[in-house]
Amino acid sequence: MIRKTKSRKKPAVRAGNRPAKKPARQTKRAPCRKRLFPEVEEAWDNFAANLKQLYQASLDREKEICLLRKAAKGAGIRVGREDLQSHYDKPESVLKREVYRFVITNFTPRTIGRLERVLDPLIERSREIRLGFTDNNLHWILLALSSEEISIRASEINKYSKQLLYALRHRIDPDLLIGFLYQTGSPEQIAEKVRDPTCREEWYLTKTRR
Repeated sequence: MIRKTKSRKKPAVRAGNRPAKKPARQTKRAPCRKRLFPEVEEAWDNFAANLKQLYQASLDREKEICLLRKAAKGAGIRVGREDLQSHYDKPESVLKREVYRFVITNFTPRTIGRLERVLDPLIERSREIRLGFTDNNLHWILLALSSEEISIRASEINKYSKQLLYALRHRIDPDLLIGFLYQTGSPEQIAEKVRDPTCREEWYLTKTRR
């Protein structure tokens, strides 16, 4: 004989005695990317933005001079030297000088590694061919700039970085950089000097011996 079990009635819930609702399950938010060196990131962003303006202004001036020379040649007019663009103001000179100024003003051999970490995402595509940031950090800075909408050919990056590295060995003032490069030799000659890490110009060696 099966006995029927009496169902237990749930006690009536009086007003004010309602059980608290369970809090809604919260989804975990993805952690924000931590900025390792915010001051370096800010310095790079400001530098890149300023360089774009200077570089573009120099390119525009170069185009204007080219059109001026063509028009003058067609009209049989000789263009004066004051209407030409000096070596100091040419686009490649502006690029080299400002990159050099940025490095020598903001970093030392001990702190340049911080810039490497900041530029890492910009030069990730070259990781497989990268031998090391400190081998010539100027090479990787120029490469990062090519990702910042500044048009630089691979051959120019290789040439400019060696010129700037050699200037850096002599702690040349940024405003004297272009003159130093013209006096020191051709890009090929400077590249040959850079291969020897002990190579310095004679005037610099005389200066350091004093």
